[in-house]
Amino acid sequence: MPRVRYFRLNEDVRAGCWYLGNPQDSQGHEVEDPYVFIILVATKLIRCIDEQASKVQFWDPKHAPRGKEGTYYAVDDMRIDTSKVGNAKVFRTEDWDIALIVSEDIKEALE
Repeated sequence: MPRVRYFRLNEDVRAGCWYLGNPQDSQGHEVEDPYVFIILVATKLIRCIDEQASKVQFWDPKHAPRGKEGTYYAVDDMRIDTSKVGNAKVFRTEDWDIALIVSEDIKEALE
């Protein structure tokens, strides 16, 4: 099976706000009708964070909000366990759904 790479999709934050910019074609020209694009809603959650390879912190039961005991408090340097992803190309990580993950081919298409 070929090696698949995944990337966390982040906004470009500058001065506390972000703007995606005007849609451009492959030559860098602004697209005349930007409404031809479909909105991405990532609802698939996959429990796939490689906790050994990532830097994860869990809520301490003594200090956790109700219901958060033992769940992720922070996830840094996130690594994905690709054996748990299947053929998904766009998804969020279960229990840390602030991360939007895209496959390498989706990343390249967006770039």
